[in-house]
Amino acid sequence: MTELVGVDGVPDLPADGAALVAAADTLAASGPLVGDRLDDVGATWHRVPMVYDAPETQTAATAVLPVLRVGEDFSDAARSASAALRELGESLIPLERTRSALLADIEAHRTQVLAYRASDAAAAEDPADPLAGWGPYGYSANTELLLRCRSLRAMFEDAVDRCSASLRRIGDGPFLMTGLGHATAGVGVPRTTWSARADDFRNALGMRALERLTTADADTIRELLAAHPEWITLLRETPPAPAQVSSWWTGLDAATAAALSAAAPVVLGSLGGVPAQVRAAANRVNVDSRRSELRALIDNRGYVLMSGTYERVRAPIPDGWLAELDYLDRVAAGEVQLYLYDPDREQIIEMFGDPDRADVIMSFMPGTNTTMESFYTSTEQSGITALTRWQVENARFDTAVAGFVVKQGPFPQLTSDIVATGPQNNDMMEALGRSYADFTFELDAIAPRAAVVSVEHSAGSAAGGAAETAGAHFDARVALAGIGMTNDWKAQDGTEYYAMQAPNDINKNVDNMQLGNWGYGIPATTANGFTEIDSGLPDTPAWVHGLRVIDPTLGTVLDLAGQLENHNRIISADPRLNGVVLEATQDVIAEVDAG
Repeated sequence: MTELVGVDGVPDLPADGAALVAAADTLAASGPLVGDRLDDVGATWHRVPMVYDAPETQTAATAVLPVLRVGEDFSDAARSASAALRELGESLIPLERTRSALLADIEAHRTQVLAYRASDAAAAEDPADPLAGWGPYGYSANTELLLRCRSLRAMFEDAVDRCSASLRRIGDGPFLMTGLGHATAGVGVPRTTWSARADDFRNALGMRALERLTTADADTIRELLAAHPEWITLLRETPPAPAQVSSWWTGLDAATAAALSAAAPVVLGSLGGVPAQVRAAANRVNVDSRRSELRALIDNRGYVLMSGTYERVRAPIPDGWLAELDYLDRVAAGEVQLYLYDPDREQIIEMFGDPDRADVIMSFMPGTNTTMESFYTSTEQSGITALTRWQVENARFDTAVAGFVVKQGPFPQLTSDIVATGPQNNDMMEALGRSYADFTFELDAIAPRAAVVSVEHSAGSAAGGAAETAGAHFDARVALAGIGMTNDWKAQDGTEYYAMQAPNDINKNVDNMQLGNWGYGIPATTANGFTEIDSGLPDTPAWVHGLRVIDPTLGTVLDLAGQLENHNRIISADPRLNGVVLEATQDVIAEVDAG
C-alpha cells in the first residue's frame, strides 16, 4: 500500500529566510571595511622610501600592490556573497508560507484517513484492494500531497543551488584568482576555482560508476545497480558532462552497449550524452512500472460516500488515469518516443523524428500550467506537443527536422498559491532555464552538426532567456506570445530572434514589468533585438470594446477571454486556426538550415 503522507515528508527549511536577509545586510556593510583597512596598510607601506633608502626599497614598496588589489576583490566578493544570500533569503520567505500551508493540509488529510481506517467500512474492505483503507478520494488526495512535498523540495533545492552557483562564481574574480596567482608564481598556489573542482569531482565520480558497469555482463550489471542504488541517483541528479559521456559511449563495443541497454535502462534513459534513440529505447522499458500501477488502480477502484454511509460501489475512474495509461502504452509500443521520463521529479521530454539525422532540431519550451498531464492529453492538432510534431512532419526544402518538447521540472501554475508558483515569479523559470541550458549541452554532444531553434510559448520565453544567460547557444529563438526575459538578459551574437503574438495577447498587459524576482523587464520586441512577425491572429472585436462602455464587467471578461484564447491558439497545429504562425516557424527553420 502507498504510504500515508506524513509531516516528516515535508522538507525542512534550508534556512530562516528573514535571518538570511539580515545576515546579508550585515555582510554588505562589513565587507568594504577589509578594503579600507588594506588601504591604510598600503598608505603606511608606501612611506617606506621616506625612511629607508636602499636598492631594494622600490621593490619592497611595490610588493604590496597585489595585496591591495586582493582587498578590492575581497570587498567585491563580500558584496556578491551578500547579494546571493539576500536572494536566497527572499526566495525562502514565501516558501515558508507554502510549507506551513502544506503542513496544515497534511494534518487534516491524516485525520480524515485515519478516522476512515477506524470505521466499519474500512474493516469490511478486501486487503488485496490497492485502494483499501483510503476512503472516498483519499488516495488521490494523498498522491497530490506527496507531489506537493516533492515540488516544495525541488523549489528549496533550486533556491539553494542558485545561491551556491552565485557563491562559487565569486572565486572567478579578476584579480583574486589570477592577479594574485601571477604575484605568487612558483610558490605552489593552485590557480583554479571551487566551481571547476566541483565539476571535475562530479565528472570523475559519475565516470567511475559508468566504467565499472562496462566491465560486467548484463546479469552482473543488474546486480550492481540493485546493490548500489546510489549510482542511479548520482547519474540521474549529478551526471558527468554530456561530452564526456558521449565519448565513453562511442568507445564501447557492440556487446557492451547491448548489455547496458538490456540491463541498465534506468541509467541510460536519463543520461545526457547517450544517443537519443538509445535513450528512447530505454524509456520504453522504464514506463512499465507506472503502467502496472495504473492498471491496478483502474482495476480496483474503491469506495465512495453514498447517502451518508460507505458502500462498496464502482467509483468513477479519473480521466487522467486513462489518458496517462493510454499515453504510456503508446510509449511502450514505440508510437511515442521519450528522451526523458522521470515522473518523480516531474520531468519528461518527448521526441519527434531522429536527431541523429537532423539538419535542424526544434526544441519547444512550453509555458504556464504545463504538467505531466499536458503531454498525455495532447493531440495531433492541439496541446503542447502538436506544434513540434507538425514542424517535424512538414519541414520545408528537404530540411531534416527533429523535435523535442521539454519539461525538466515543475512549471508555474495559475493556482491560489500564485505568489510562490505563479508565472510572474521568475525564480521558477530561471531554474527551468538552467536545466534547459543543460539540455542544449546534451544536444551539442549527441547532434553536433544540427542547428538548434528554440521555440518558446508564453513563460517559456523566460526559460529560453535564462538558458542563454546560463551558457546555452541557439541558432534562433522564436517567442510565441512570450512573457519576456529578466532584466539581466542580453541578446547573443550568432542568434536570430523572432517574436509572434496576437495584437491583444494577454501577456502584453505585463510587458516591461519587473520588480526583483517578480515579473520580466525585457519583452520580445523589436527594441530588444527581436524581429516581430505578424501572427495572423485577430485583435479584440470592436463590439467587445463597445460592450465595455455599456457593461464594463461583462466587456472586460469577454475581452480577457479573447486574449487568453489567442494566447493558447498560437501553438495550435491546425492550419485553419494558426496557419500564419505555422508557416512563419517553417520559414525560420528553413532559413537556419540554409545558413
